[in-house]
Amino acid sequence: KMIVDLDDRHFLDGDKKNFREYNEMSRPFIEKSLKIADIVWCASKYLANRVSKAFNIPQERVFYIPNGINPNINGWETEEQPRGEKPVFGYIAAIGHDKDLQPLKGLFNEQQMITMRFEGGEIAGHLDYASFLGTAAVGIPPLPLHEYGNLYHDINVSIAPLAKTDFNMCKSSLKIQEAGFKKR
Repeated sequence: KMIVDLDDRHFLDGDKKNFREYNEMSRPFIEKSLKIADIVWCASKYLANRVSKAFNIPQERVFYIPNGINPNINGWETEEQPRGEKPVFGYIAAIGHDKDLQPLKGLFNEQQMITMRFEGGEIAGHLDYASFLGTAAVGIPPLPLHEYGNLYHDINVSIAPLAKTDFNMCKSSLKIQEAGFKKR
């Protein structure tokens, strides 16, 4: 049996070079795999329905399988909220989520009694999150996958500012699970 695990929508919106290259190189292979797969796993119900309709795959071959967290991996231990004078907000996601962050543009400035931490830094062709979010935004160095849960350590509130778009509706609820696991 061939099982394809599709975590989110397999093509990206955007006119930047990296979006175009990804769509041109990867999309045809992913779509061919979906069409011949015996079973397709999707990380959201919305995505499962969309895949079934778009590729004319019978619904009994397309399954919603939610993402999960392995609590035995370093970093996912339950821990107390950090204490301090002000709350620390965090956006834990890979670089290149420019559209996701649009609702937060300029929100985190020095005069506000909040701090924003985000994963990553400036990468050519992507948004400089610190200048975009405001002067109180501080970058957190990325960690290896097996330590990813530790990125939540110094924040009180995890945010995921997703506008209701087709791409975002196809995403899994993993960020909510992660924040809940870390009590953020």
